Amino acid sequence: MTRLTPSRQQYLDFKSQFPDSIVMFRLGDFYEMFDDDAQTAARELDLVLTGRPVSKGERVPMCGVPYHAVEGYIARLVERGYHVAVVEQVGSEPVNGLTPREVSRVITPGTVMEPGMLADARHIVQADITTRAGGWENWNHAKGLGAPYEKVKDAIAFKNDPSKQSMHHARQKEEMGLQKVDVAYNPNYVVALEVDRDGVVWVGTWGGGLSRYDGRAWKSYTTHEGLPGNHVFMLHLDPRGRLWAGTNNGLARMKDGRFEVMTVADGLFADNVFSMTTARDGSIWVGSFGGVAHIREGAFK
Repeated sequence: MTRLTPSRQQYLDFKSQFPDSIVMFRLGDFYEMFDDDAQTAARELDLVLTGRPVSKGERVPMCGVPYHAVEGYIARLVERGYHVAVVEQVGSEPVNGLTPREVSRVITPGTVMEPGMLADARHIVQADITTRAGGWENWNHAKGLGAPYEKVKDAIAFKNDPSKQSMHHARQKEEMGLQKVDVAYNPNYVVALEVDRDGVVWVGTWGGGLSRYDGRAWKSYTTHEGLPGNHVFMLHLDPRGRLWAGTNNGLARMKDGRFEVMTVADGLFADNVFSMTTARDGSIWVGSFGGVAHIREGAFK
C-alpha cells in the first residue's frame, strides 16, 4: 500500500467530510486545491494547474490562490453554484510533525457574503474581462521568456537556490517543472525591463540571461552570445538609444548585435552592476556592489 504524506492524509480526511464542496486547504501563504477540485478551480478561476507529490512516485493536480485574495475567488466560485469549504491552519506549532487544521466555514450559494467579498469578486472579474478583451497579455518561460536551463547550467554564478528559502520561489519552480534545479535559476523572475526606440522589449532575468521580444517572438542572449553574466540586474537605454545591461559579471553594451563588456579592469568599482544613469555630458554613472563608478565619455567607445 502506498504511504501518503501526513498533509495529504489530513487533506483527504477533510475532503471526505465535504465531498460536494471545493476544499480550500491552507498551506502557508496560499489556499491550495487538489485532485478534481483543482481541475475545477483552475478552469473556473483561470488558475495555473500544477501538481504536488503526495507519495512515492505519485503526483496529484494542484492549484492555489494567495490568502490575501481568497475572498474574491470564493465569491466567484459561489456565484457559479459551487460550495466551498475553507480549511484553516490552527496555530503555528506543529503537533507530531503536522500543522493542526480545522474547517473554519462552508460557503454555499445561499450564504450571505460580506460586502468586501463581493467587491473583491467584481475586481477580479473585471481583471479577467480586461484580459479576455485583449487589454492584457502575458508571457513567461513556457512562452519563450529566458534561456532554457540546459543552455545556461554551466554558467550559473550563484549556487544558493532561492526556492530553499522562499515559498514564492519554490512555487514558481514547481510550476516550471524545475524542482531538481538547485541553483539560482528562475527565468520567470524578471529583474529589469526596457523598451527601445523600435518598440522592442528587453527583459533581464534571474539566471536566464537577457530576453528580447519584437512583438512576434522571443530571443535570448546568454554568455554563449557574449553577455558577461546570465543574471541581469539592470537595463538602461541611454539618450543615444544604446542598450546597456548590468550583470553579475560586468556591464555590457549592445552594439551591432554584439556585446561590448566593461569590468573592474576597465574602471568599474565591482563587476556586479545594479544601476546606471547617463549624465548630460555623455558620461555614465554605474552603481555596483560596494560603490559607484563614473566613466567619462570616450572611455567606452
